[in-house]
Amino acid sequence: MLDINKSPFIVGVLNPKYFDKELEYLIEHQPDIIEYRADLADDLDVFLLKEDLIEINKKLNFPILFTLRDKSEGGKFAGSNAQRNEIYSAILELVDAIDIESLLAQFAYEIIKTAHAKGITVVLSYHNFEKTPGKSELETIIKKCFDNGADIAKIATMCETKNEAEQLISLTIKYENIAVVGMGKYGKITRITAPAFGSVLTYAFTDNKESPVPGQLTVEELKKAWELAGIIH
Repeated sequence: MLDINKSPFIVGVLNPKYFDKELEYLIEHQPDIIEYRADLADDLDVFLLKEDLIEINKKLNFPILFTLRDKSEGGKFAGSNAQRNEIYSAILELVDAIDIESLLAQFAYEIIKTAHAKGITVVLSYHNFEKTPGKSELETIIKKCFDNGADIAKIATMCETKNEAEQLISLTIKYENIAVVGMGKYGKITRITAPAFGSVLTYAFTDNKESPVPGQLTVEELKKAWELAGIIH
């Protein structure tokens, strides 16, 4: 389980397609958490996924956040709800947290229940790569996340203006245990400033320059930015 009281956390995103290279980078630059993006793997064979997770646990004493991002929210997973639940069930013993799309939480009730029973943190997430919805809609999404069993509610949206980025950051003042992620040119600033206001997770990628998310910084860049902002010392 993630100790949210010790947040904010830098989450280093690991793409299984470049497993060895990215793991080497993450070992060198030391994020707080590693997000294993299983949906980006060439093969979703459970045995292979578990092999990767075991290797991470051997080489790094960091919490692992397991994500199987659905195609409907910017990921690559296009399988059934049954397949998704089967994969999550198989890897629970090897991870510290899981991320499930909030819109799919109703189909993953048993996974969420089992995760909590095992002391695994549940992140329920919402992604919008086109826009930032209005404040009332975002607040409704956050409330649904917690109603459906989230320990952390993650909101990631495309910010087309400074005001939209500020709107995301304002959510962290009103709600506890949420992570806000702004995408695009104007969203980048949220990765640096939102943690100072209470956003518990900020995502960063490795140096292979193939970030799956617009506006994302590398772990190295984000650490330097947080140091300059006084978030970490």
